[in-house]
Amino acid sequence: LNLPHFIMSETSDDKIMESVRDFYDQLTNETSKNKNKNRCPTLSLSCKPNKSLKVDAGSVNLSQTLEKITQKEIDKKKAIRKKNRKANNNLRGKSASKTFVKQKSQKSSVDLISTEENESISVSDNKYGMDNVLESSFESEKLYISCKPQDDGSLLVTLFPNSKIYLVGYYTLQLILGDVSVLGYKFKKNEKHVIYSPASHSLLPVNCLGGCEVKKLESQEIKDLCIPLEYVQDLDISTDQPVVIVKMYRYCSNITQIFDESLVTEKEEKLDMCLWKETLAVQLVEDINKCRVPLFCESEEWTSYIEEFQACVELNDKRIFVITGGKSVGKSTFLKYIINRFLSILEVSHVACIDLDPGQPEFSLPGCLTLSVCSSPLLGPSFSHHENYVYSFQKQILLGDILVNHMMNEYLNIVSYLFSLYLEKFSDIPLVVNTMGFTAVTGYDIMIDILRILEPSHVINIESSQSNKNYPTPLTTQIVSSTNRGILRNNRKFLNYHLVTFKSVSKETKKTKSKIGREITIMGYLSLLWKKNEKNLTCYTFKRPLTVNWKRVAVHIHRSSVPPSHVLLAINGSLVALCSMGKEFLYRVDPYHPLRIHYSISSLLSCECLGWGVIRGVDPITQEISIYTPLDAAELRKVNVIAVPNVQLPVYFRNYFSTISGNSPYIKST
Repeated sequence: LNLPHFIMSETSDDKIMESVRDFYDQLTNETSKNKNKNRCPTLSLSCKPNKSLKVDAGSVNLSQTLEKITQKEIDKKKAIRKKNRKANNNLRGKSASKTFVKQKSQKSSVDLISTEENESISVSDNKYGMDNVLESSFESEKLYISCKPQDDGSLLVTLFPNSKIYLVGYYTLQLILGDVSVLGYKFKKNEKHVIYSPASHSLLPVNCLGGCEVKKLESQEIKDLCIPLEYVQDLDISTDQPVVIVKMYRYCSNITQIFDESLVTEKEEKLDMCLWKETLAVQLVEDINKCRVPLFCESEEWTSYIEEFQACVELNDKRIFVITGGKSVGKSTFLKYIINRFLSILEVSHVACIDLDPGQPEFSLPGCLTLSVCSSPLLGPSFSHHENYVYSFQKQILLGDILVNHMMNEYLNIVSYLFSLYLEKFSDIPLVVNTMGFTAVTGYDIMIDILRILEPSHVINIESSQSNKNYPTPLTTQIVSSTNRGILRNNRKFLNYHLVTFKSVSKETKKTKSKIGREITIMGYLSLLWKKNEKNLTCYTFKRPLTVNWKRVAVHIHRSSVPPSHVLLAINGSLVALCSMGKEFLYRVDPYHPLRIHYSISSLLSCECLGWGVIRGVDPITQEISIYTPLDAAELRKVNVIAVPNVQLPVYFRNYFSTISGNSPYIKST
């Protein structure tokens, strides 16, 4: 339908929006009278005394027409809202988007289409005025209802139910009222957890689920929630409006002492006001459409399958879940999500996890395979778990490399050992297994053997949109049970598991590369070398190195043949794994050098990694090795093997010594 184009004179009318419906009816009648004529009608719409709008009919649709009429009204409302935000330092919404209106039918029903939200709502204009329509579109863009600092240094935030907010940084979240979930974990009332949401990884949203009508609570009930009564009274909401209330605290992480600002956080344009930065040292993402950092989004398929998995866990059936897929499809994210969902079940207090990815491990440094028992939710990237101690038990077996092509038998023997340990000690709790993204010919053979060893109840395969990242054939029970492929001999067996396949939700965005991800994980562990001052939590001191006499320890360098006389020179300034091994596997070449290892499958399985460190120096006079390590002296006495894996120490770590002592070891200025 071709409708008139407006030629607006200078005017500042307040009632122009109220005249839109009358004008539309008048315009429709005039157009129908002249539809058989070649000329276009010209109408006059009175707005204020001595003010008028001249209307020239043309070939412009209704959306363009009403856009020009309402632009000044929109600008005025934006100015008022901006003034209120600045005055109250309170309610802040997204920047207002242009609202287009188009004709839908002859009953004057219109669609409001938000260019940012890509959502449409149908409104009948004989029921609502245009002022109400515009006001409702503005109100729906608020990110939260209220946000006020408290005396204890926290930020008390009131949110809408069924909404979410994204924050960049580290903070402690406490649920006060309503229901909240983060990365699949549903918070309990008054429960506190640290959230790690750096810009180097996908940002984690605070998902608000169901709310409560706080205005209907009695004064004593509000005091029991530890909420100031004045705060509730000042909330600009109706009595029956359900809300979600949370408390957020600033979290001073060791990681911030060792990470470069540009490595962890990314400066965003148009982030929220300084209230969030000053109180919590975090950044609020105002417009997710303009955010350059990847955002975590829960897949709809996940919810349906997770309910099935939870039912299996509650019924105490066989509960072994193996997550498979190619690189960068979201295996680690789904691993944390499914563990958090299981921990949200009241009957489940622990979840076991076997991490079989030596390149991008979730619970250890690269080069290790682990069995961990998680007792706390996983609310951040892998480097955050070292600081929060999310597990109650952990067994690390050192593989020594991030690649398994040249040591496939050793790798599969460690898989079998860790699984037998799970069956021996933790068979009564669910098990989730994370696998490598190695899907090529050899990787497919390894996966066949892994499934035959674990005999899972469910296999969750995450498919990539790029076919070269997926397995060559589906991992169905028929194929895995009957195929002749595999690395181990005589390992064929009949399997009966449920294969679940869904598409990856990982978007093709600028992500952290695998090498950088490994360096961040290493730096996250080494950040434990910084100790917090008990009196001032924002002050840190660097841990002093510990010493070990080299006569009582063995030194082993993976994938390298180094003469005994050069071993101590080779380990200087290296990242090392501090391990414990049976004495029957150790032997001495001569009294002047460290012990050596009888390398075999048995010795590899007995090599338990107790921690990691950096060799600070070797003293040939006292025959001592100086080590920077988060382990204490008692734990270090258990170490009898110092192993150098095929993993490099990040250069960032060496640079930080200059901020401590004024010069960096092993680095020469040129």
